[in-house]
Amino acid sequence: GCFNRRVFRNLVDDLRRGDGSRRGTVVMLDMDGLKEINDRDGHVAGDAAIRAVADAVRARTRNTDLAVRWGGDEFLVVLPGLSETEGSARRDEIVAAIAEGGLSASTGVAAYGEAVDMMDAVSAADAAMYATKAGRRAPSR
Repeated sequence: GCFNRRVFRNLVDDLRRGDGSRRGTVVMLDMDGLKEINDRDGHVAGDAAIRAVADAVRARTRNTDLAVRWGGDEFLVVLPGLSETEGSARRDEIVAAIAEGGLSASTGVAAYGEAVDMMDAVSAADAAMYATKAGRRAPSR
């Protein structure tokens, strides 16, 4: 039920053609534990978990937002017009909705606008998401 990466590229080109004042925030989400779900319960259960995350994302986004299945268990959410603070709050709502389904996700947030191209923001959000995921995996001392 989400757009795919190919559709995203076309939509980004449309957004980039704006008047230069367009701004917003992107949120990168990576499901935690999908491999374990697949290994323990099978790929049908893994597919159901992916759909549950997609449903949680769509339930907490506006009609003007863009939800994209970025890769296997990764999602990108484009939140036009929201500041990074507002985007972080929306991210928290999405994470809470995912948790309601018994799942979790690592996330990263970055703003785009006049000084930051959307694809640069996607890269920054992706790096922040991987840093969060790595921090979760680090053994405690």
